[in-house]
Amino acid sequence: MKRSIFILLFVSVLTAGKLEVIIDPKIELLGVIEYLALDESTNRNRQVFDDDNEYVREVKKHFENYANHDAVVSFRELQKKGFNFEAPVILLLEASNPPDLDVKFPLPEFLSSKANENPKVGEQKLFEWLVELREFAKESEFIKFFDAHKSLYENISTPMAKVLKSEDTPEKLEEFFGESKKSYTVILAPLYSGGYSHLNSKENSFVIVGPTKVEDDLPHFCYHRTPQFVMNAIAFAFVEPIVDDNWDFFAKSAKLYDHIVEMMIQQSIPNWQMALSEHFTKAAILNIDESNIEGELNLVSSVSWGLWYLPEIDDLIKKEFINRREKYPRFTDFAHKISELLAEMSKLPHDIISDRVSAAITVKTTNVWAMAEKNCKKLVFTDIMTLIRLDMELYLDKAEHVFRCFMDTQDPNDEHYWQVKYQVGKIRFMKKDYDGAERIFNDYLKNQPDGELAAGAFWRLGQINEITGDLKQAEQLYEHALKLDPNLLQAQQSLNRLRINMEKDEQSQ
Repeated sequence: MKRSIFILLFVSVLTAGKLEVIIDPKIELLGVIEYLALDESTNRNRQVFDDDNEYVREVKKHFENYANHDAVVSFRELQKKGFNFEAPVILLLEASNPPDLDVKFPLPEFLSSKANENPKVGEQKLFEWLVELREFAKESEFIKFFDAHKSLYENISTPMAKVLKSEDTPEKLEEFFGESKKSYTVILAPLYSGGYSHLNSKENSFVIVGPTKVEDDLPHFCYHRTPQFVMNAIAFAFVEPIVDDNWDFFAKSAKLYDHIVEMMIQQSIPNWQMALSEHFTKAAILNIDESNIEGELNLVSSVSWGLWYLPEIDDLIKKEFINRREKYPRFTDFAHKISELLAEMSKLPHDIISDRVSAAITVKTTNVWAMAEKNCKKLVFTDIMTLIRLDMELYLDKAEHVFRCFMDTQDPNDEHYWQVKYQVGKIRFMKKDYDGAERIFNDYLKNQPDGELAAGAFWRLGQINEITGDLKQAEQLYEHALKLDPNLLQAQQSLNRLRINMEKDEQSQ
């Protein structure tokens, strides 16, 4: 069913080509309701950014007398039924601006079923809630509040909007997929944490983005993560209908989901259809605006999170889709080639698939370290953090060279410098250069006594002392590591094992 969107009133921060960045009153109204509805029973469903800041204090001051309004109480009950996360966002995107909040009925069944297992009952519940929400908007003078904060919204949003403008994300994705949409709207939502993407028919794409921290007493949108999230969300908006339209072909490879099910469930990806969409989304991003090393790092990291079939999909795209666009002007024209590849893979036993994935990752990882070594002075800290998550044991010499090379480009007073130097200490430890490792970890603690890796440094020093025979010192170091970070499982395991061995030694004497 084709849906209608009414955007009559909003703070338009920036328009860049087809990409528009706004703060939408409907989403702010919903954010206020979610903020007021928070309690222990709904905390597990929370998506509210309630870190103390000027805007949250203003919201609390203006709306605290409406905390028990029918719209808030009903919303809390709807959350318990399952009307949470992206569901209320989708509903409000269907509405006109407050206070009217007109919505076309009947609602899509997937939406009304979120409010009640019986969709007809659910639709009635949502209709009643919208009536209450209109009353809330009028009684609380929400529009007056929204208008009074336009300058604050612009202060919050303008820097992020400029970053998004420079990315040209819609144009890059349209070129890759060979098709376009009428509009792309990024809604910055100061009251939300995380974000949502919502495809409105096949013509418009909406992305909801929340802040990540407080800076200068205001919600702050991450300049690094937000463009990546927007890219991923818009790419998914292209991918989802392609998978849906070709599902008869892709369903033949559904057995492949069995090999990755545990990793997918952990990421709330419950079936092959969604897993396939994630594979295609990542494959598109890998082939758009990625340098060789960034792309390879991204690919290897993605496989480790469960996108097992990404290397072979990516190789096929590079060989046949990218190089033969005259034959495949749209990605959807190429979908059957990928479905054939996956159908063949689905016939293979698990151990064969696992071996193929391992072999592909070994090749990619080797390439990554070689490229990192060659371009080490051009790497940024996010590249280094991704490299750290790779398997280093087979590449210790290359890893140490890359990390030391990166350190040469950094200010020794910067925390990033010391985080990377800590990794060099780990490498010296793995090379059994315990004296060298000990010097580095002590140096780290001298310069970063409150650093996020301080507990890890004490644990590593404990390991060194245990290996070199000073068991009492090792015990004290493990204990200190756990004092700094009680959740450091490695330190707890090391301490438990050490005490068992010390007790055995005492008994044998």
